[in-house]
Amino acid sequence: MLFVSGAHRHLCLKISAGIAGALALLVLLDGLFIFIAELTELTGGYTIVGALAYTAGVAPHRTLLLLPHAVLLGTVWSISQLQMSGELIGMRSIGLSKMGVLRTGLIAVVGCSALAFVLSEAVVPATLHATENQRAERLGRMQPDESAEGHWLKDRQGRQSSTFVHIARWSDARILNDASWFEFRDGELDSVVRAEQAEHRGDGWLLRGVRRQRLRPGEAPTTERLDTLQIRSAITPEIIRTTAVPDQLTLNELLDFDRYQRRTSEVEYGEHILMLMQRLAMPLQYGVMALLALAFCLGGAIRMRGAGRIVLAITAGLIIELIQDIAALSSLAYQYHPGIAVAAPLAVLGALGIRELRRV
Repeated sequence: MLFVSGAHRHLCLKISAGIAGALALLVLLDGLFIFIAELTELTGGYTIVGALAYTAGVAPHRTLLLLPHAVLLGTVWSISQLQMSGELIGMRSIGLSKMGVLRTGLIAVVGCSALAFVLSEAVVPATLHATENQRAERLGRMQPDESAEGHWLKDRQGRQSSTFVHIARWSDARILNDASWFEFRDGELDSVVRAEQAEHRGDGWLLRGVRRQRLRPGEAPTTERLDTLQIRSAITPEIIRTTAVPDQLTLNELLDFDRYQRRTSEVEYGEHILMLMQRLAMPLQYGVMALLALAFCLGGAIRMRGAGRIVLAITAGLIIELIQDIAALSSLAYQYHPGIAVAAPLAVLGALGIRELRRV
C-alpha cells in the first residue's frame, strides 16, 4: 500500500507538471499571436508599450479560456512520457490499477478548478474591463461601455405605465452621462426626462442638467429645464454593471442580472445565465478533459506514438470547443435551459471516454 500511495503522488505530480507546462506554452503562444495582431493597430497614441500592456491585460482571460486545452494536452503528454520511460509499467506492476490512474488524474485537475475560480471571480473582472477600455481610449475608438445605441434597461413595469432608461455612457456605474428616462402610459409615450449626468443616491438618482418633456395625448407638448431632479428608480449600479460582457462578471453579478432579466424581460434565458452555467460546470469540464486524455493513453489509442496522441488531443480539443459553442448558441436561439447545453456535451464525452478506457 505504501508503494501504491507513493506511485499515486508521483503520478499526480507528473500530471500537474504536464498541465502547468502545457498551459504556460499555450498562454505564451497565444500572447505572441495577440501581440503580433496588435502591432497592425499601432498609431500615434497606441504604441508598442500599449500593445504589450494590452497583451498582458487580457492574459488572465485567455488563460481561463485555454485551461481545458491545457488539461487535455498536459495529461496526454505526461502519461505518454511515463509510458515511454517505463515508469507507468512499474506503477502498474506494484498494484496501481487503471481506475487508480484515472482517480489520480482527476485529483490532479483540482488545482485547475481552483485557478479557474480565482481567475474568473477576482482577476478577470478586475483586468479585462480596464484593459479593453484603455485600448479603446488609446486607439480613439468607442469604449466597450459605449455603443452607438447605448444601453437600454427596463426600470418599472405597472398595469398602466412602464419606464425605460437609456444610458449613453457610464464610468463607475454610480455616475451616468447622458441618461434618459422614458415613461409610457397606456402604451403611449407620456414623458421624457433627459439628464447630462445622473448620480446614484439611495433608492434613486440625482439628475443634473435636466430637461423634462411632457407629451400627454390631447395636450400641447411642454418642456421644462431644471438644474437638479431627484427621481426614484429600480435601476441600481449593480444592475448597470451587469450590462458589461458576461466574461467580465463574477458569479454574484451574473445571478443579479439573471434575476433582473427574468423580472423585466420576456426572454427567459440569455448570455448571462449561459455564462453562469459554464462557470459552474468548469470543474466537470476539466474532469472530462482529463478522462479523455487518459482514454487516449490507456484505451484504444495505447499503441499510438506520443506525437500522434498530441495531434489527436489538439484535434479533439478544437472539436470539443466547436461542439460546445454550437450547443451554447442553440440554447440561446431555441430558448432551452443553458444547463442542458453545457452538461449534455460533457456527459456524452465522458461516456465516450469511459467506453474507450474499457476497450483494452
